[in-house]
Amino acid sequence: MYEIDFTHPGKIHFIGIGGISMSGFAELLHSMGFTITGSDWHESKITKHLESLGIQVVYGQKEENITKDIDLVVYTAAVKKTNPEYQAAEKLNLPLMERAVMVGQVMKNYSSAIAIAGTHGKTTTTSIASHIFLAANLDPTISVGGILEAIGGNIRIGHSKHFITEACEYTNSFLHFFPTVGMILNIEEDHMDFFHDLSDIRHSFHLFAKRIPEHGTLIINADIENYEEIKRSLINSGYKFKTETDTEVACALIDNIYSEVKDITKTIEIFQKKVRGSYAIGLVCDDDYENLYAIKKNSPLIIAHGENENYIASDMPAILKFTKNFIALNDGDFAKISANDIKVFNKDGIEINKELKSFEGDLAAVCRQLEQDNTEIQALEKEIMEQPEVIKKTMNEYLTNNLDNLFKNMPDFSKYKKIHIVACGSAMHAGLVGKSLIEEYANVPVDVEIASEFRYKKLFLDENSLVIAVSQSGETADTLAAVEIAKKNNADTLGIINVVGSSIARESDLVLYTKAGSEIAVATTKAYSAQTALLSLIALNIGQKNISKAELKELLESIKKLPAQMEILLNKDKKYQEIAETIYNKEDIFFIGRDIDYAIAMEGSLKLKEISYIHSEAYPAGELKHGTISLIEEGTPVISIVTNKNIAEKTISNIKEVKSRGAEVILLTNSECDVDSDFYNKKIVIPTTHKLIQPLLTILPLQKISYEVAKLRGADIDQPKNLAKSVTVE
Repeated sequence: MYEIDFTHPGKIHFIGIGGISMSGFAELLHSMGFTITGSDWHESKITKHLESLGIQVVYGQKEENITKDIDLVVYTAAVKKTNPEYQAAEKLNLPLMERAVMVGQVMKNYSSAIAIAGTHGKTTTTSIASHIFLAANLDPTISVGGILEAIGGNIRIGHSKHFITEACEYTNSFLHFFPTVGMILNIEEDHMDFFHDLSDIRHSFHLFAKRIPEHGTLIINADIENYEEIKRSLINSGYKFKTETDTEVACALIDNIYSEVKDITKTIEIFQKKVRGSYAIGLVCDDDYENLYAIKKNSPLIIAHGENENYIASDMPAILKFTKNFIALNDGDFAKISANDIKVFNKDGIEINKELKSFEGDLAAVCRQLEQDNTEIQALEKEIMEQPEVIKKTMNEYLTNNLDNLFKNMPDFSKYKKIHIVACGSAMHAGLVGKSLIEEYANVPVDVEIASEFRYKKLFLDENSLVIAVSQSGETADTLAAVEIAKKNNADTLGIINVVGSSIARESDLVLYTKAGSEIAVATTKAYSAQTALLSLIALNIGQKNISKAELKELLESIKKLPAQMEILLNKDKKYQEIAETIYNKEDIFFIGRDIDYAIAMEGSLKLKEISYIHSEAYPAGELKHGTISLIEEGTPVISIVTNKNIAEKTISNIKEVKSRGAEVILLTNSECDVDSDFYNKKIVIPTTHKLIQPLLTILPLQKISYEVAKLRGADIDQPKNLAKSVTVE
């Protein structure tokens, strides 16, 4: 193996130098005297910073970027051997080194090398350790997987023996490290596209621990708090729970802590250390009733500032009629609020200054302000990855585990003889999935209408009709107009909405809220999935009398497994990147499917064109041959969805037709549908689950592929051109 000679610094080239970890070590090696060059696909704040240091960065990864005077080429695990720079290095017989190996060799230069590992919490813990070493004036070198304000970025170059870094288990990267101090925070199922099972993960962490020398130190977290443990502890302390909600557990824990410490600030500090998960909480204490306390983690919470009055809310729409001024809390912050004063403290109880911001009329911009986390992570990527938790929350909000009383917080749909779903864009595609499921399970006819067309057609509505308006924002002008027209025609209206108190929510007779949280990216992902989940629950609610208890029991078990299945599917990054590389430079892409698969194809096509600007169209698989197949030629990508075994044979026949005309077929299927390998070029296998929830899995690869394609094309992923988050005009 090539050994970096730190005594005679040479020239090192980084493939993908703009990445958060690659950039940090490029800067570190530059400070050690090495001549550093690198490439990336597009300019960013990180690459501009590197250039300001004198590091040469080229944009676009080309063979000519690799020259004979380079001593070493460093690459990440995401770089494939087909990469032109990787291939050029091989042709010139230049040493190639994966990033983790390079990090390991850097660590050998420090007698105190601290590596922080664990499935979750690495960045936070690395940041905390960094603050401690800085406060102690130990002058550490720090590499953290995010932007740390205390060091003004993701890297700090110190001049002592101390080196602090994260140690990622994915692809066993941390097994190339040489720590003298190793920390294992937790070990859970993650990165299942690489690991076989939890035992395999534990084995890797065991090997990591063995890399620590005899004179070194291993730190293991043996006290990981969770909801069930907290609840059991409180029950043992004598607390009697009245509900099954985690909200009550949080309240009980706060009460329990306060009864011991008698200090609300200390109570909040202890609570935040004990509780894992998402929350936004407002507290009023009997001993301090003039003040309101607010805390948050992974949930939106703002403090609105008015004249001689202050408020807390989850989002701006709730308080806009009172004030446009607000303070956004970061995760871990808490606030003490009175009528005339707002004090904000960090997780350590130290008072901090928070900028008072003003709402200027652009809701999407406000959301971006509220959720800004000073990282390079795209909002869309974050929102895609949040979907397992969103689905879990949405299902838990409306479902019980009692087969005899299956639903909660759900209206009675029994009187309706006809259902109309009105929506726009992705919400309309969710409506098409809902139509198929409601008709199949409930035997109630459903029409899905584009909201902008609904108001102009002859309507057959009466008191036995239900009009379901689906909208993320609750402010979509065409959908709001459809609700108003439906009410004039004596129909009942139901809003499926993500924003509490929005216009459609206020105008509708009934409201079901999705639990997606604020969605910043213009292209919807998690809100769409939450809408689809709610429509599937409506189908089940109306049609449960037609389903046996055995099937209901099986369905509930499938729903419990769903978030974990989603996580596994979302983490197949290499597969999605591989597919993206084959289609990102195409001009036309087609999606095909039948029944629900066609509805999913429409959403997949929309997502791709929204954020990548590639022309794409979705067709019912059987309709393709009625004219459109003339557009299929050699190399045309056709993304084919086959998840229903009852109609798989028909769709496979259509796949054969496009394949025979030279199409490059990308197949999405599950284990129930057998497709001969001769009829596709690439395949993604989706976990098989109950038909009612299968669409929630099927859409995920299409979202991820669209994201990866947009990245390769250098598009503005979160704010695509010409698009707005909320379409508030007709």
